[in-house]
Amino acid sequence: MALPITTIGLDESPELLGEARSALTYAVCGTVRGLPFRDDSIDIVLCSQLLHHFADDEVAAVIAELDRVARRRVIIADLRRSWIAAAGFWLASFPLGFHRVTRHDGVLSVLRGFTAAELRRAVAAAVGQEPSIESRPGFRLTVSWSPRGAA
Repeated sequence: MALPITTIGLDESPELLGEARSALTYAVCGTVRGLPFRDDSIDIVLCSQLLHHFADDEVAAVIAELDRVARRRVIIADLRRSWIAAAGFWLASFPLGFHRVTRHDGVLSVLRGFTAAELRRAVAAAVGQEPSIESRPGFRLTVSWSPRGAA
């Protein structure tokens, strides 16, 4: 028996939401800096490949906002900073035919990624929780925790 799942996609760009609408139950235009949801209103909040785009002084506020709306779990999947991964992306981008802007952005994104210790400290500082953190293939990190008062 399949469980019914309601998916909510959030983006600041109406154009991107329009492209994603067919794969989502709801497409919501908004920002992670001020999520348009009530406290404890979303069972599982997933933030994927986004956190590294924020300035260091914004990361804690984004994490706190994810935690605010989560009822059961917060999961952040992001890049693990690595010079090896950055060099590999750059080298692979040529035979893959990536545009020079994509090549530059990809390398910059990898270098703006996190170490496991940095991500752990950011979550602890933002929400006072000790998260679970795992390294994943492809120079990725997954950090998760249950918000305070989670069922």
